[in-house]
Amino acid sequence: MRRARGDEEGVVLLLVLVVIVLTIVSVYAFARTTILDVVGLRQGILRDRAELLARSGLEIAQRALADDLSRADTHPLAAQTETLLDAWAILGEEPIEVPGGGELRISIRDSGSRFNLNALLDSDGEPLSDSKPFLEAALERIIDNMPGRPEEKFYEPEELADAILDWIDSNDTTRLGDDEVSTYERMRAAGSPLERPLFTLAELAGLPGMDAPLLAELEQYFTPYPLFPIFQNAGVNPNTAPTHVLGLIYYGTADDMALATQDDVYRILRAREDGRVFCSGAADERCVTFASEIGRAGETVFPPLQLSSNVFNIESRATVAGATFRIVATVDRTEPASPRMLEFQVE
Repeated sequence: MRRARGDEEGVVLLLVLVVIVLTIVSVYAFARTTILDVVGLRQGILRDRAELLARSGLEIAQRALADDLSRADTHPLAAQTETLLDAWAILGEEPIEVPGGGELRISIRDSGSRFNLNALLDSDGEPLSDSKPFLEAALERIIDNMPGRPEEKFYEPEELADAILDWIDSNDTTRLGDDEVSTYERMRAAGSPLERPLFTLAELAGLPGMDAPLLAELEQYFTPYPLFPIFQNAGVNPNTAPTHVLGLIYYGTADDMALATQDDVYRILRAREDGRVFCSGAADERCVTFASEIGRAGETVFPPLQLSSNVFNIESRATVAGATFRIVATVDRTEPASPRMLEFQVE
């Protein structure tokens, strides 16, 4: 009887231990789920705050661009050209800190800081006479500047220049007069020629000879905006373009056109550092012309320099306690009261 009673007590003790273990496991699982829910909720709240802050940054940027136009009457130079001394450009020099550990960074870039590929076509959608030599020279320099050894870069600048122009021109024949569709089918292109202006540089991905590294590099030099540019104001802006883009300024006489040299780029940058502004007229004592700074009067620039712009790329990045939200937008401020959103992406 004692042994049976002892066996019963052992079974009860074992059951009690099992119940205790199951209770502990259940409590731990419940606590873990609760903690994860709380953390997830907190992260969601932080991301929502970051999104609201980033969208506020976009509104601030658009207001800065509209205010820049409103200064035209009192500051003629502001209406005549975009510079890195404009309020919209200075806005991105330092982050904006907000209560609660938030930080907002706003970056604004005018369309003139890149070359517009669509500007290589005339009003009928046909390539201009200097489009092919400019594009070929530009591609050759871009490829040379890409990382890697020369023998690893299997790109053909002349063929790529022809293909890009074929891709966006309005006709259906190649530079050599062959049918574009059948020609690029034989070359196993990933797509067919667009026969229209580019909406995004990603549309060049289907070109034969174009790969991801080269396309990413081209995005540092070129833009599709404005989609329908006015040729007389469609080139690069020497007041805002970065150093690597300035090196693609193509100028000279009709029979002797070439890309800017390192010395040319240095002179442009030195003029900017000295507070001089490249202008089309003498609206201000700081105004200088491209020819006077480079020292070659009588030469032309292709495409003509773009000194003023209504199309801007805006990046608004907000961070709140580790949560980040980023907005990239392209805005047309032609109508300051109601700017048009040409492109909008969130991350």
